[in-house]
Parts: sequence; structure tokens; C-alpha cells
Amino acid sequence: MTKNLKHVSISLLLLGMASSVFALNEKQIRTEIQKRLGTSANVRNVTPSPIPGLFEVQVNNEIFYTDSNAKYLIQGEMVELASGNNLTTKRQEDINRIKWSDLPQAQAFKVVRGNGSRQIAVFSDPNCGYCKRLEKTLQQLDNVTIYNYL
Repeated sequence: MTKNLKHVSISLLLLGMASSVFALNEKQIRTEIQKRLGTSANVRNVTPSPIPGLFEVQVNNEIFYTDSNAKYLIQGEMVELASGNNLTTKRQEDINRIKWSDLPQAQAFKVVRGNGSRQIAVFSDPNCGYCKRLEKTLQQLDNVTIYNYL
């Protein structure tokens, strides 16, 4: 029995080593995924995920996962069970975050109330009812500079 277990273990080890030889690097994975998804999909980035052999793929504004051979594309959320953290949501937030210095302040409607010491950027639509409610709420603020982007 132990002899069979030893043979099975060695076989699995060799199989694992053989499959890693054929693994693609991040640039190759990006090229392969782009080729398979077509020109309507913009593969922005490929990075290793916390799981060995699994890569995070940013396509347009979404996050997918793929294996090291770019054979499978997985859509869904990755959750770290020990902490309960949703790793996909965290990455999506990181990707969507915009630095204050990157905002085109020259293109915004600027309103200064009081001394304007606090700053806020608002992205609104003149036809949006919720945006109109927000504008009424913002009128109650003092000592603020509001940059309104339409």
C-alpha cells in the first residue's frame, strides 16, 4: 500500500512540475486572453492573485481570474475565508480610486463657501433627481470648496 502511495505521490509531483513548465508569463496571458476575447474587450492588466497559479485579469472595468495557461476565465468574487475579506471588491475599489491631483479642476464648476478650507468633488447630472437632492444638502455646508463635474 505504501509503495503504491509513493508511486502516486511521485507521479503527481512530476505532473505538477510538467504543467508549470508550460505556464505562461503575465504578458503571454494578457496576449492570449485578448486574442480570445476579441477587440471589444480591453485587457488592461494581468497580475498574480493571492492564489498560486491564478491570475487577476482586468478587462475593461471588470476583474476576472484565469489559470497560468489562460485556458479558463473565471468570473466571480474571491473571498479570503480566514478574514472574510472580499479581495475582488477591494481590488475593484483600488482600481477605481482617483487621486485628487488627477482631477481636471479647471473643467469643474467651483463654488467656495466660507473660507473654503475643506474640498469636495461632486460628479452630477443636471437631470438626476438624486443629484439635485445632494446639491440641496451641499448648500448647508460651510467652509468648503465644491468642485462640480457635469
